[in-house]
Amino acid sequence: MNPARKIAALLKLAVTPRCSDITRILSQELDRPLPWLLRKRLQWHLAACELCKRYASQISLLGRLARRFSDHDCESGHTRFSPQAADRIKKNLRDAKK
Repeated sequence: MNPARKIAALLKLAVTPRCSDITRILSQELDRPLPWLLRKRLQWHLAACELCKRYASQISLLGRLARRFSDHDCESGHTRFSPQAADRIKKNLRDAKK
């Protein structure tokens, strides 16, 4: 292992979250801004971990596609759910988390 990779691996272990935490953090980043320190740790981890970098790219693409198509008509021709349907879906999602 060359010295630069060795340093990157040690830095990853010492300063950044684990790969399993990165997936959760990347999902959180889609919903809200991350605190500065967490953003930096995420950047350091992604600089050293190719698999997480690939995952970050994929989840970013999915987020962009979801935003792009969220206001388009679905196949049934409806643009949005009725308020009652939206409330039912939200309730079911909350119940599923319990």
